Amino acid sequence: MKLKIGILLLVCNAFAYISYGQNIVVDQVVGVVGNKMIKVSDIESEYMQSKAQGFPVDDNTKCLIFEKLLQHKLLLNQAQFDSITVSDSQVEAELSQRISYFINQIGSTEKLEKYFNKSMRDIRNDLRENLRDQQMAQKEQGSIVQDITITPNEVSDYYSKLSKDSLPHINGQMELSQVAMYPPFTEKTVHEMKE
Repeated sequence: MKLKIGILLLVCNAFAYISYGQNIVVDQVVGVVGNKMIKVSDIESEYMQSKAQGFPVDDNTKCLIFEKLLQHKLLLNQAQFDSITVSDSQVEAELSQRISYFINQIGSTEKLEKYFNKSMRDIRNDLRENLRDQQMAQKEQGSIVQDITITPNEVSDYYSKLSKDSLPHINGQMELSQVAMYPPFTEKTVHEMKE
């Protein structure tokens, strides 16, 4: 028994020694909309799905995926605010179609599991939640645009009649930064604050 515990401690110490000093990021939050986070793993997952579906991918693909996820989270946040729901049967029907499509594209269930490095159960669970969110966001988008009757030609005509000076200038990029400075605290300062 003591030998097993000793070996276990030796392995743990070796692992700690090997991993000490290595900065390995498991996952990272890159955006927040309402109470929904967008993580690097979300972008990577969408990227892998795009590749699996045969869509062309390049250096700009991850930026486009991030933008799409931001829009999706905005719609999802509003859908939750508007109490929009989807039924389990709708989600399961779409889930079965997606899994079948992926299996047809990649060749077999085993290849799909190997590609995503997950079991079929985990793949289905991940996709199920994404599909529910997707369907809620689509319902919200439909409710937003259901009463819009304007055509693209009408929009084009409207903007072509405006003078160039009346159109607002919109920056193509925005950057936000924060500088935080913390003054050093002396014992005198701490005492004054307490008083």
